[in-house]
Amino acid sequence: MKLQYSFIIRAFSIQSMSIIINCAGDTSLAERIYEHILSKTRLNTEFVSIREDEIEIDDKRSNLTNNDMKNLLEEYLRLNAELKDYSATQFGNLFTVGIVSPDLKNELLTCEMCGYTTPFFEELFAHRRAHGI
Repeated sequence: MKLQYSFIIRAFSIQSMSIIINCAGDTSLAERIYEHILSKTRLNTEFVSIREDEIEIDDKRSNLTNNDMKNLLEEYLRLNAELKDYSATQFGNLFTVGIVSPDLKNELLTCEMCGYTTPFFEELFAHRRAHGI
């Protein structure tokens, strides 16, 4: 029984060691961002994988942080004029790259400590409590 419990914890910790970038159904954008990440970080495909519109990065083995990834994504969007309406929205280790609805753009609330965003005041309040604010 103890071995099974240990295996479950190990499996969970392996799954939680990834940064995920979702390109909202745009496989072409995902491929271009994937190439940008590989060229800027010099990581090999052992640490970065792509499947349809989603890129997965092993953040522990690649030594990339969420902040590093946010900067890479924002840099890519800035460098490509055709993506001026796109943004990278972060929720923990998940990044969504796409066009933000004008209705949501003005209503996203942001944590001052880490940049976490949510449209819900209650979620932001609970999130801030995790920081001790």
